[in-house]
Amino acid sequence: MIHRKCHLIYNGLKSPSFIDRENARRFIAEKIEKHSSFFDGKQAVGSIGELTKNKGYGRAIEAFSKTPEGMVYIIVGNGELYNELARQIKNNNLGEKIFLTGFLDNASSLLKAFDIFLLPSIKEGLPYVLLEAGYAGLPVIAAAVGGVPEIIEDQKTGVLAAPDNASDLTQKLSELAANTPFKEKIARAFQEKVGKNFSLEQMLSDTIKLYEADHFVRR
Repeated sequence: MIHRKCHLIYNGLKSPSFIDRENARRFIAEKIEKHSSFFDGKQAVGSIGELTKNKGYGRAIEAFSKTPEGMVYIIVGNGELYNELARQIKNNNLGEKIFLTGFLDNASSLLKAFDIFLLPSIKEGLPYVLLEAGYAGLPVIAAAVGGVPEIIEDQKTGVLAAPDNASDLTQKLSELAANTPFKEKIARAFQEKVGKNFSLEQMLSDTIKLYEADHFVRR
């Protein structure tokens, strides 16, 4: 039986270190040339990743243009589409709502600056940055591509959105931003799931158990 010879062990992630919310926000505000109080009274949605077509940032910008006032979108990263995305933001008069920081060293340490983490990818594997967002205690919205549904259980540990679909993403962002109790609930559930199933310690434990299993010992 072939399926008996297959064992899934997820890559483990060492618990990241995060900058506290106030200092992370101050740092990002400086990078986007805003006052340190810029985030006051706003809901900050954040993404971290290389600016390539597969990451779906163009569609995310389109979606975010229709979200309610009081929401801002911070995209952390650099890549081949930086200038194209900057033009998209400028041409749609979104310069006070959507910001590109460019490359930031150790970007995941800034995750606590955000109220919501967004992964709008068109193609994806098992994204570490999503796990890091879980460790940071953030509610997440992620496109249902690749290995993402293995990490996110829709409406329980996060919100799954239709891939490459701006209108669905707009709806999911707007609904989550308006529902603080639900946002806090899925954030707690995701943080617990990531700590339990995707830690480095869990990966090592699962690997040791596999090698100690009877069918390995007998061989």
